[in-house]
Amino acid sequence: MFCRAEIRRLKEIEKKLNDVNCELHCILKESIEAEVMEFSRDFWKSEERLHLDETKAFFRAVGGGVLKRSSLFLTLINPVKMYKIVQNFKSIGERTPRNNLNGEGLIMGGLMVFKEGGEIVYSHREKEWGDCAPIEEVLEAAKAANKHRELRERSV
Repeated sequence: MFCRAEIRRLKEIEKKLNDVNCELHCILKESIEAEVMEFSRDFWKSEERLHLDETKAFFRAVGGGVLKRSSLFLTLINPVKMYKIVQNFKSIGERTPRNNLNGEGLIMGGLMVFKEGGEIVYSHREKEWGDCAPIEEVLEAAKAANKHRELRERSV
């Protein structure tokens, strides 16, 4: 559900990302055929940049080496967390129609920006459901990654 909202936000700035030579890639943690087909058709539309992470390596990396799972029970008994999640749900519902709760929903995700060569220049780990990376930070990280590339190309 939340990845759809994050994808929609990133797709809105995709031209700006492309202008600084930054490509979007989407990492899936599971493959539910009907869900992947709908997601590809309605949200992603870039099958060549849609990847299944069967080992959850990306999710471990964004979690600092640990596969971060949210605890439904601990979330329900924490009023501050519940308030944040309800706010996230409201915000996401306004931006992204046709959300669903299909599939595994407890593994926390995130977003990373890499320089050419694989060095991470930005990482955002989802702290609770619907905690999306600030778009301004993503754009700045993409610009920083591109500057590194431009400097390297000029020196060659």
